[in-house]
Amino acid sequence: MSNLVNFINTIAALSVSDGTSTPTALKHSTLKDAIESADCPARIVLPFDEGNGAEFGFLSASTGSVAWTIRDMYLAGPVGENTGWRSFALKLDTYAANYITAFKAARSTFCGYNASDVSINLQRDVFSYGAAGKQYYGVMVTYAIEETI
Repeated sequence: MSNLVNFINTIAALSVSDGTSTPTALKHSTLKDAIESADCPARIVLPFDEGNGAEFGFLSASTGSVAWTIRDMYLAGPVGENTGWRSFALKLDTYAANYITAFKAARSTFCGYNASDVSINLQRDVFSYGAAGKQYYGVMVTYAIEETI
């Protein structure tokens, strides 16, 4: 059986500060259809949506490997509400640096769930969330997790 839910819970449990606050990650049943200005900063763990998924292959007759892609999105604040990059640059950089520290501290937890390889890619940009496509300044952390099952 796969440890996908354990990976998501581990990611959501990371405590990451942007220098002024530490948002609680929304996942599974706590996900919101939309994020409002008052909800920011917000953190959303997206296991499966556009661009996320998994690849499965056999390593032997009895062992397989799953490559999971999971995204953890940090939304500092909305675009176009009398704010710009200057308003969020320090928060985004602080968050990214603190994320690396939290990720390093959790590596043994990932290994305990049969992850043979875990890497992350951090991107600072403007991201859309919700059906209305509202845009936010943020950091997208994309996980590539190789699980042996």
